[in-house]
Amino acid sequence: MVNNKLQEALHYNMAVVGGIFGGYAVLDWFDNLGSAATANLIHFVICLVGENWQEAVIRLGGIAIYFLGITITVVVTRKTKRNIKYLSIIISIVAALICGLLPPTTDKIMALYPIFFAMSIQWNSFKGVYGYASSTIFSTNNLRQTAIGITDYICTKDKLQLRRARFFGTTLLFFHIGVAVCYLFWINHGIHCIWIAYVPLASGIILTALESKQKKFMQNSV
Repeated sequence: MVNNKLQEALHYNMAVVGGIFGGYAVLDWFDNLGSAATANLIHFVICLVGENWQEAVIRLGGIAIYFLGITITVVVTRKTKRNIKYLSIIISIVAALICGLLPPTTDKIMALYPIFFAMSIQWNSFKGVYGYASSTIFSTNNLRQTAIGITDYICTKDKLQLRRARFFGTTLLFFHIGVAVCYLFWINHGIHCIWIAYVPLASGIILTALESKQKKFMQNSV
């Protein structure tokens, strides 16, 4: 079995990437979050009802890109032997480059297209550790699971619940470390702040390589 601590470190590392991408989207593109589809779907319906056809089409494009990213992870995982984690990191590297070069006049939703694509792939590539389903690109379920774990531990004293709370809570922490780092670089570098994601993306490649090496070693040892 691959070292769970290594998988855990990789998960937290990618949560930092998710926080940077999320912070960039909110700071530079009018509080729009490119890591999740919920708000975009809501605005899409509002645009349809309000007959704002141009924005509806743009938002539909974002939804389609998000859908495509998830679909690609399924196809790659089932039909090839490629490591989906490497693919996710490479796509995030390209997405960060594009986002950092966008002119400020870019449409606020079209500007998030690279993030919709990269983060939808990351969501399905880095799913969690210890059997816990945990997102590295947004916080809602991680917050929910942290609250459940803490409350269950208080009620039952079950240490497994404490471990759950620690894992999801630490994921929350690293995600928001990414947000904080993004903000600090945004103050002086504006739209280029997303390029700070190259630091955790580089360490993500290293950790993924170590994980792959361990998997091969374990397979060869059987």
